[in-house]
Amino acid sequence: MEAGKIALDEPAATYAVELGGEGDRSELQITYRPPDDEPARLRRVILRIKKALHRLGCVVPPRGVHVRPMGASVHYAGTLPMSASPRELTTSIHGRSHDFQNLYVVDGSTFPFLPAKNLTFTLMANAVRVAEEAF
Repeated sequence: MEAGKIALDEPAATYAVELGGEGDRSELQITYRPPDDEPARLRRVILRIKKALHRLGCVVPPRGVHVRPMGASVHYAGTLPMSASPRELTTSIHGRSHDFQNLYVVDGSTFPFLPAKNLTFTLMANAVRVAEEAF
C-alpha cells in the first residue's frame, strides 16, 4: 500500500466506537468520517469498472453513476424469491436455487418483499441461517 494511504479496514483518527453512559444507561457512540480523498478515489474506481465492463461487451450507461450518500443502502427483493414448490428462478426456503443445486442465495433477493425499515441485521441473520442449513 502507498505511504499515507489508509485501507478501509484500518483504524484512523476519524473512526471511533465507544461505549459510554452512566449507571444502567449505556450508549454506543460511533464516529466515522470518510477520508478527504474518498470522492476522487470513487471516481477512479468507477471509471475503472466502466472500462472493464466495456471491454467485456457490457452496455455502460452514458450518464453518471449515482453514488448513494453515506449510510444509505439499497436492497433488492423478489429477484429470486423463496418458493415452497420448485419453479424456475426461485429458491427453497433455505436459499438453495431450484435451478442449480450447488447454488445458495443468501441476500435479500430471496425475500418476497422488504420492510420499509433497515434490515441489515435481518439479512445477516438470514445468511447465517442459510449457511448453517447448507453445511
